[in-house]
Amino acid sequence: MQISSSYVTTFAPPRPAATLVAVVAADTEGSVTLCQYVDLMDHGSRAFATLDGLIQALQGGVYFDMLLVTLPADVDMTRLLAIRRFSEAPTLFVLPREQLHMLLPVGEALSDLEGIDFVLAPIDPRELKSRLRLLALRGAPFRPQGDLTWGDYRFCVGNRVAFFRDSPVQLKPREFDLALELFRNMGRLMTRERLSSALWGRMPGAHSRTLDVCASHVRRKLGLQAKNNLSLQAVYGRGYQLNAVAPLHPESHHGIDSQPA
Repeated sequence: MQISSSYVTTFAPPRPAATLVAVVAADTEGSVTLCQYVDLMDHGSRAFATLDGLIQALQGGVYFDMLLVTLPADVDMTRLLAIRRFSEAPTLFVLPREQLHMLLPVGEALSDLEGIDFVLAPIDPRELKSRLRLLALRGAPFRPQGDLTWGDYRFCVGNRVAFFRDSPVQLKPREFDLALELFRNMGRLMTRERLSSALWGRMPGAHSRTLDVCASHVRRKLGLQAKNNLSLQAVYGRGYQLNAVAPLHPESHHGIDSQPA
């Protein structure tokens, strides 16, 4: 099987469901404190002393679910924009109170970007937890360019068309978005709140079945089942998780349901 794409993801061992947060703080004590707060939320954290250190990690392909960045006194707008070029992860900027005058220019510089929030330091752990949770639910939309390929599955993002072994699969817009979100987060539990926020921009109602209907259509149309070495599991009361049962091989030729949308 030949895979030609500008963005290729191969099947790999599932990533842990825990969120990985990049913490940037030049002050060692502040960095330790923020990392401790993040770790207490059952997230993982990785500390950076400078914006350049974070940028280098992002350029090297390191993935973070969220960014927690303490703005330095001599904040460089070009570096802030560089962070957003290499990562669309939701970002919470921590602004020391003595630098309150920087809030307006920094906010204006980043006004066209999504998934951005600000908080003043020192920050209460409860407020930090709440801000990170809300920011994760809002999330910046993922806007890749070109084709994204996982084994026999290919997503043409520009045209919003999905293919299975080069045969187009008719997905409605929300079904395409859901499928892409699940594939991008393969092996990770995607909560109902996160998926509903990403697809519909709102929290799901207590008895809403909209997400479940959409997931059922995605599972059927893309053939997300064991015979195609994939499994889309509904985790009761929590969300959905797409798992690779085993690496896909080109010689397996099981068909999928091709009924129209």
